[in-house]
Amino acid sequence: MHPTEKIELLTVPKNDFDRASKYLDLIVGQGNKGYLTSLEEIEGLSFLSEKLRTNQNAMPLLTVFRLVTAQGANCIVVEHPYLDMDFWTSFSLVHTRSFFDVSKYGWRLHFFKHKREGHNSIEESLYSGITMRELTDQGWEYFGFTTIRPTTSYNIGRTVLRCYPPGIQHYVRSNSPHFANVGSSHLEVVGVPFLQQDPAVGMCATASIWSATQILSSGFGLNKFPFADITRYAIDSPGKSILGGISLDQFRGRGLLISEICEVLRLFGSAPLQKLPAEYPGGTRAAFLRFLVYTFVESKLPVILILKDPKEIVSHAVTVVGHLHPGQLTLKELGRLSRDLTGAGKSSEANIFL
Repeated sequence: MHPTEKIELLTVPKNDFDRASKYLDLIVGQGNKGYLTSLEEIEGLSFLSEKLRTNQNAMPLLTVFRLVTAQGANCIVVEHPYLDMDFWTSFSLVHTRSFFDVSKYGWRLHFFKHKREGHNSIEESLYSGITMRELTDQGWEYFGFTTIRPTTSYNIGRTVLRCYPPGIQHYVRSNSPHFANVGSSHLEVVGVPFLQQDPAVGMCATASIWSATQILSSGFGLNKFPFADITRYAIDSPGKSILGGISLDQFRGRGLLISEICEVLRLFGSAPLQKLPAEYPGGTRAAFLRFLVYTFVESKLPVILILKDPKEIVSHAVTVVGHLHPGQLTLKELGRLSRDLTGAGKSSEANIFL
């Protein structure tokens, strides 16, 4: 942060929060761009209107709002200008060399719920250095945060929420504490770290590795690395011999190979165990792989699945952070849950539940 820059905190009260959630549903969920002007009028969240005009996949933003409102969040604290250290790496490695003017400052939104009417502002408490216990005593609940990148599209950066659809939270096994310094206060949220892919820097595999290494760092003390560094190390690792390394400038949108995923995980101090369906007889393949995934997930070890649709050329990588029991949801219900969480399969940054 430049010495002359000061992060300002702005509270978005319940009425404005509700309006913003409604407009996001209309704009993103129903494709009605006519409400962009209405969203622009909401103090503290007007910047979202600009982001939604150019965003190629805004579903994760809508999903964040849906999850927190479903849990009763009724207040947002906006930090701006916010310099996210994870995005800073992407900015310095890629965006500074772009022809597009991208700011290094974004926004961080903190979601709260207050149990008493008339308490819509929390700024003074956060500036005073309030503790989590004092926050609870005052009637506040903290649901976590999401970072909004200053890019023209794919805006959801580092995010941790404690909110899940009804009946799901118990089966999310990779929950861990994460912290945010807001004003003079040190806030804690228990959740699964998440971000949206940024095709200029990294695709679905990079996002999956980022989530997995964040989980391993919180649970087991392993190293975690910024989003852009994951791609950089994967495509130009010391183990390259046949294909040879390429620069981050040449990478844009090509995704990572399975060998690159394993290599970068080893570089980061993990010991990836690679299992291919072809290694097992057809009759036992699905059952064994499901058992293997279940065993690791129950041990709070993230699993990166590479999903291949026979009709598609490219594969898709996701991080498994939890599970459901057989018969708990029908395939139709599971599909609806997946669409709510991941944007109908369009966003490659998803955490999925098996």
